[in-house]
Amino acid sequence: MKAKFTILVFLAIAFFSAEAQIIPNASFETWTSPLTPDGWATFSSALGFNLGLCGKDSLDKVVGNNSVKVYADSIPGQPAYGVVGGVVSTGSGSASAGPPKFVGIPFAFRPDTLFFAYKYTSPGSDTAGLEIKMTKNGATVFAGGYTSLGLDLDTISQWALVYAPLTSAYSNGTITPDTLRLQFYASVAQQSIKGSTLHVDGVFFSASTPATGVNDLSNTIEVSVFPNPVSEMLNIKADVNLEGHQVVITDMNGKLVRIRPLTNGVNSIELSEVASGNYIYRIADKNGRFIKQDRFTVAK
Repeated sequence: MKAKFTILVFLAIAFFSAEAQIIPNASFETWTSPLTPDGWATFSSALGFNLGLCGKDSLDKVVGNNSVKVYADSIPGQPAYGVVGGVVSTGSGSASAGPPKFVGIPFAFRPDTLFFAYKYTSPGSDTAGLEIKMTKNGATVFAGGYTSLGLDLDTISQWALVYAPLTSAYSNGTITPDTLRLQFYASVAQQSIKGSTLHVDGVFFSASTPATGVNDLSNTIEVSVFPNPVSEMLNIKADVNLEGHQVVITDMNGKLVRIRPLTNGVNSIELSEVASGNYIYRIADKNGRFIKQDRFTVAK
């Protein structure tokens, strides 16, 4: 049975003890073209003209200044195609005599978990899609999609930081791939529903080792979180420089509350609109590896 792909998956998340593998422009910050994020490909970039179906969203995001938005719509001047679901794919794309083909990126790692933030809306019963393929000299090392990875990518109106374990989809237990193709689809329906929209942000891979509790991560850094309990502004200060790190805050059910970049010194996180209750903060280093986590309380 497929696992429900919702914000509750943080209850079972595997926290990292090894370096995470970052995908270029994984938080979709840079856009030389307004139609396609740098380092990724879309139908528009593959075909060489604007089909729409993908764009930058600077208002609705969780990491940095932008997220990517792919959606289902009709193509201007091409009514015969009906409604088409957009796709964003790592690497580049091209088309000659046939549908667009997407080529992946160099990727010499064997990750066991994919993490990303997403939200999805649809005016009907449409669902989004995900496909991962890793190859070595053209031979498949890993192939998995949203169904084989146990994910239901259906409607969720709030951002969720979620994960997909990958180990079961490797076809060989020792070969390290040299190429990765990661794709997100706005629709997997046989007939896409106009208006179905997928937002994605903060994508990263990791090799991970499960932790058994909230306090099981590294004790090599000291982090002060104050005041605790907090009513409006939570302050985070560490004995190391946190420039380039991020803090991820969830409630005890795994609902994503905040993702914020950190700097050196004291970092203040505004929580005035967050309900009273217990929460968990997790600090991720520059490679996306969670290095510190603990509980705190919001009391109004």
